[in-house]
Amino acid sequence: MTLTEAVARIADLQRQSGALKRLFGRFPREAVASPDGAPEAGPGREASHAAPGEPQP
Repeated sequence: MTLTEAVARIADLQRQSGALKRLFGRFPREAVASPDGAPEAGPGREASHAAPGEPQP
């Protein structure tokens, strides 16, 4: 692999990484269930009260 190809590959990977961050930043992560089954809010997350696929309030 030449230096030019490596630089082009790095630039492409950086663009893909940015696009994925933007895409997945739009969707809240699912709440983590506690041992008693109640959803908990993790660090930087809010507990989800809607069923998966339901719109968030």
